[in-house]
Amino acid sequence: MAKINDTNYIVVHDIKAHRNGHRLSVIETTSEANLEIFPVTVSDWKHADGRASDLESICRIPGKNNEFLAAESGHWDGKFGRLFHIRLEGLAPPYSASIIKAYDLPEFDAKGPDDPFGDEFEGMECVMDGENQLLVFLAERGGSPAYPAGLVRWFNVNTANQTITWTSDGERGVPVDPPGIMDSALTHRDISAMYLDGNNQLWGVSAEDAGDSGPFNSYLYQIGSIEPGSNPPFQPIRSPVAHSIMSGLKTEALAGPSAEVPASRFSISTEDECLGGVWRSLK
Repeated sequence: MAKINDTNYIVVHDIKAHRNGHRLSVIETTSEANLEIFPVTVSDWKHADGRASDLESICRIPGKNNEFLAAESGHWDGKFGRLFHIRLEGLAPPYSASIIKAYDLPEFDAKGPDDPFGDEFEGMECVMDGENQLLVFLAERGGSPAYPAGLVRWFNVNTANQTITWTSDGERGVPVDPPGIMDSALTHRDISAMYLDGNNQLWGVSAEDAGDSGPFNSYLYQIGSIEPGSNPPFQPIRSPVAHSIMSGLKTEALAGPSAEVPASRFSISTEDECLGGVWRSLK
């Protein structure tokens, strides 16, 4: 989930390639605390693998009007694993979006029918790092045999010549250290969402998923800070504490507050499997 403006958000849906349905939606918040959700139509995904499959993260591109980066969770059986540069066309329903560029991300740890454990990108944020240069932070969620711990990687996107550049440090990434209050190493996910605030403080959500009916638990914590131009540009916090505990919710989206809820500091959305999902404000 990423903010479009003071009151509205664009969200991604983790629909797999073989299923029909919208991959993007817009949430509009109102002063009456009601939500309106509108689908976003994309007619051409600009890639041979077709429409998006398992979108899990999105960030707004600073300095661009209504442009975003959205990433799939990773490759599956040699396909997908893409990063989409998206432009939202218009700020009122019916919403549509165009794909400016579809990039192929590296396959760090392959997954497929014979090995379902591998890359699971579930959080993303980006900052400007020079003219037409984006510094993008991509979070591996952790909680699997392939990735026991969460990991933050980074790379550069040049929006002018439409290229991606990785460094060896960015590919290797930095492990994160979530609050040590998870019940089980087999059901936890260290980073299920990320949000970069106005002070370049990077926040994350860790989540526990015991099954499609729960029980779920989520924890909001500060992952670290971002320092563009530094080496490395990401500085993790060791042994952080939980800022908020969200019992019963599997939070998979994190963003800034809505102006319609002036006492809030964050907003979340959940993916509570067969129980549906909710949007909420947090202090």
